[in-house]
Amino acid sequence: QMCIRDSHSAHRPPAGSREEKLSAAMPRFFGPEARTDATAAFGLTRLFRDLLEEVREEAEERMKEELSAEKAHFGKTTEGDFEGREDALKASSEADVLAERSLLLGVMADWFGASLRNLHGTGGAPDEAESRRLLRCLEAIERLRGTLERGVQEGLALEAGFLELMIASRQE
Repeated sequence: QMCIRDSHSAHRPPAGSREEKLSAAMPRFFGPEARTDATAAFGLTRLFRDLLEEVREEAEERMKEELSAEKAHFGKTTEGDFEGREDALKASSEADVLAERSLLLGVMADWFGASLRNLHGTGGAPDEAESRRLLRCLEAIERLRGTLERGVQEGLALEAGFLELMIASRQE
């Protein structure tokens, strides 16, 4: 596997963000010395799920704060049923999680895409095997994205998708 240089850092996410954490971890999983076995796939899955759990916790906290504020404000003046509002806030929170999940998958695709651009931007003849490997990785991410969009159980889809990504990342 080729050594991925840090020249694709021009589009670097904000430091300390979930996107930055994932971007910084990519060489550990897909760099030249990375293991591409089931253990690595499950490690990547764990990292990805932990990042999504952060989003879920933040979204739930925002939802509770907003619902509490609305109950405090409107509860004194109306006899409204807040159950429907709570459902709407839960749906909004889940939409935030899905948007972040898509963004994190985009970070991964960007990392492989930048690696592919680096490979072809060197001026010499690019390594065809490395190009194929990077394209296989991008295809695996897109298949995972499609699986998740079809509503497959997230944990299982991530495990299977990252196993497939590890297989795709192996040099032939």
